[in-house]
Order: sequence, then structure tokens, then C-alpha cells
Amino acid sequence: MARERTPAGYGLSRRRLLQGGLVAGAFAVSPTLLAACGGGNGSGGSGTSRLTIAVEGDPHSLNEIIDPGTGIRILNNTQDGLLNRSVDYREVVPGISDFPEQPDDVTYRFTIREGITFHNGDPVTAEDVVYTFDRLMTDETASFGALYRDNVASVEAEDDRTVVITTNEPFPIFLSLCSGNHTKIVQREKVEDPGYGVSVWSGTGPYEIVEWARGEQVTLRKAENANSPQGEAQVDEVVFRAMPDPAARLAALRAGQVDAVIQPAYKDIEQFEDSDEFQLTELESADQTLMVFKTSIPPFDQRDVRKAVSLAINRQALVDDFFHGHATVAGDLYPSWHWAHDPSIVAEHDPAGARDLLADAGFDEANPLTFTCMVLQDQLFLDQATAIQAQLREVGVEMEIQPVEYSTLSGMTAGGPEDWLGPVAMFRITPIRGTAYEFSYYQYAAGGPLNRSDFNKPGGHQRPDIQELMEETIAEADWGGERDEAAKPALAELSRMILDDPPQLLLNYWNRVSVLTDEVQGWSSAVFDLIQLAPVSMSD
Repeated sequence: MARERTPAGYGLSRRRLLQGGLVAGAFAVSPTLLAACGGGNGSGGSGTSRLTIAVEGDPHSLNEIIDPGTGIRILNNTQDGLLNRSVDYREVVPGISDFPEQPDDVTYRFTIREGITFHNGDPVTAEDVVYTFDRLMTDETASFGALYRDNVASVEAEDDRTVVITTNEPFPIFLSLCSGNHTKIVQREKVEDPGYGVSVWSGTGPYEIVEWARGEQVTLRKAENANSPQGEAQVDEVVFRAMPDPAARLAALRAGQVDAVIQPAYKDIEQFEDSDEFQLTELESADQTLMVFKTSIPPFDQRDVRKAVSLAINRQALVDDFFHGHATVAGDLYPSWHWAHDPSIVAEHDPAGARDLLADAGFDEANPLTFTCMVLQDQLFLDQATAIQAQLREVGVEMEIQPVEYSTLSGMTAGGPEDWLGPVAMFRITPIRGTAYEFSYYQYAAGGPLNRSDFNKPGGHQRPDIQELMEETIAEADWGGERDEAAKPALAELSRMILDDPPQLLLNYWNRVSVLTDEVQGWSSAVFDLIQLAPVSMSD
């Protein structure tokens, strides 16, 4: 398969789609589905251009400070922060402000650009920025609000267009957080409306939300008053249509009822690689498949047991069998595109070594290791779990698979040992801002918001040397330039230590793929599918 490197990722060559009854039968569309889908392919009637995107489900929220789930794709195009992200979402770029003045490591002076307005035409002021951060740090519903409360000392308006933000101590990921979804700048009068996040929204982006029809679709229109730093929208209307069934999404695409499918099943991608009618965009992302051990539950409080499970898993086989060339095996803590990645760090597959460690821990044929693994109820994860189950059986370990729905699993893993259905969980995490902090401290530190393993927490497995190294290195990472280069050796050592004494297993990193009709122009894949729609247009 020929691939051409593009600034936004990988553009895959398109060749003629094989015709035949098998393909037509596999993607036949019922009249009911056609009626439900409505129109796609560029025209919404009366000369209005329309882009229809099939997504896997309804947003969890359309309130930027609450975990939005699929809603983050929408809000990313209707709102801006002080800083924004590049088209591939890997880098911080100017937003409603340029990069701030930084007289020291704890002070950030932002100047709002002239002419930036909300969708109702009101100018964005320093007071709007102050309100945005105050709300983020005081509203109990704010996801990760504690992260800002614990690290931001003050947010003050110096004049109408200047805001000074100070942190309690040097906080290298602060600029990245200013470009994320929680810190999008909003208006008080909109946010305090009882319908905010459901029927009322606030933003400055190239699109504004018109309607959220729960369980069906979210409709955006080109914003008339905003002067978004993302640029002017090229399409009049964008529809995000919720279609939970993967086959139905692709069927609607083939039938011309939608224009884009974000993240199809990997097994289905090959069907579009030879097509003259469809195009693919692909980007190495930050999506991780994780197998998390609750280290406060025996026997996974023992290093040898966790390491044995790691050695028994053939990570390359998982990538080959279930991602069809659209993922990479994980070794160190960072994906291959990340500045901190060290390709010399490799996760071993050593079944004989796994048996030896299990024997040292007291497990053999007479006393086999058995455990239950809670698995995200998604076919990709269930398939991988089934393969791991077979691999573990080869070394005398029996793993029971317990499928659990996303929201339920998220709540369970965030709780204590008594909330878990078994001592192991398998799910996904996406460090969408791509900082070294998110790939390491967030997930492995005692105070990390996504530390589900209890590693270095009370009752969990203790490695104070890893905790100390993590705190030292993370304070020196994510500043950019020479400071990051100086931190790389310590980050590599941290990866080696965690691979040797794993509180969780990082199995693979996925690629992000979108399938589009030929009418879609200017689309670029991005980390976690945070597609920037302003440059996207629809050809006739």
C-alpha cells in the first residue's frame, strides 16, 4: 500500500474499488436507514453547502468543562482558548491570544487579539477570561477542576485585553492546558442561562451550535460574527450524526447519506484503499490500549506476577491481528511521534520467562494463577482480550473476561478495590494534549488523576524511587527546546523502570483514520479525531 507523507499525517493512495456482489451485499442499506440518514454529499438545499459526519454516538456533554466524550469534536470547532492546537492537534498555537509574555516560570501575560468576538457579536474581554478560569476552578462539575485549583494561583485582568495568570510553582504543561477543551473562553451571560450546554452555548469558533437533537445529531452552522483564529468556515452547515453501529456508518457512507466516517473498524479500512470514490486520511495518535493491574489487590501487589503477565503477551500479534497495520507496538511510555520517544526500549515477549516468574511467585500447574479482567465492551478490546486470554493460557494462567460498558467501567476503575469486579481492567486512555506529563505523571504518579492502579498510593504497590524520579523529570519536561532534550534520558530511564515493574501494561498505540467521499476537501486527521473543520470544503 503506497503512502504519501503529508503535514497532517498520512494520505493514503486511492485506487479503484473492487466491484461485486459481496461488497454490495455486505453494505446494503435498508430503506428505513436511508430515510433516517437524510441528505449528505455537500448540499443542504437552496445552495447551502453541508458536511455530514457519522460518529459513533451522542456527546456525553456539550458543556466544555464536563467530560464531553464525542462532544469534544464539536466544541473544538465552536470554541477557542487563549491558545489553540495545530491541525493535527500535536502542537500549541496562538488562539484568541498570541503566546504570552513569560517574565518568569510562574507568570503568563496574555494579550487578547483585537477583533475577536463571541457568536453574538460581543467582543472577548479580559473579564471573560477571568470568568472562564474562575468557573473552571470553582464549579464542582468541572472535569479535572482540581488540576487547575491546585496549580493556578491567580487570574487577573490588567486591562480590557490583558490577563495575567500566575501558577503556584513552575507548571510546564500550563500552556498546553490553555489550548485544551476545558479552558475554552466563554461568556458569563450564556453560561448562567439554565439551558447552557443543552440548548444554549457560548463560543468564538468558526462554527456555532444550532441544535442538539439527543440521540440523533448535532447541527452546526457557519458563525457570522466570530473572527476565529481557526479561520473562516468553508461549509455552511455541519451535521454530526450519531450512528452507534459501525457497519451502518459505512453503509451510509457508501449510500451517499454521509460524507465522512471517523475511525471505522480497522478490519474494514482495507476495502477503501483501492477506491476512486473514497479517500482515507491517517495519523499516528495518542490512543493507548492499557491493561491495568489494581496493585492493592493480591496477587497483583507482587511485581513478579505483573511482569509475568507482561512477558506472556505477544504485543506484535495484537497489532497484526486486530489493527491491520494501523497501530504500533508500545515499548516506552511515549508514541513513536513524540519528542520523548526512545525506540531502543522494547517490551519483551518471553513465555519461558513468564513461567519462571510465576513459579517464583508460587503459581504452577498445581496452583495456577486465575483472575478476572474487566474489559471495555467494545469489539476491538474484546478481540484483544480474547487473544491475550489464549496467550496467558500457554503459560498456565486463566483469565476470565468480564465485558463492562464504558461509563460503568470508568466509574469502577476510578474507585477503590471494592468497586472492581476483578483485579485487572482493560480499556483505553488518550493523552490528547500529548505532553510527557500526561503519558507518565497523569497515569503513574501517586497524585496522577488517571492513576487507576494505586501505584505508590496507600495500599498499592510502592516504588518510591520511581515516584521521586517521575517528580524530578516531569518538572523539567514539556518546556520545549533544550530543556526537553535535557530531560529525555531521565524520561527513558523512567520508561525502563515502569516496564520492569509495571503497574499497568501499555500494549499499543493506534492510528487515527477517517474515510471520506471524494467531495470532501481539506480534511486532516488529528489526535483523538479532533478534526478542525474550518479548512474543510465540499466540492461540487
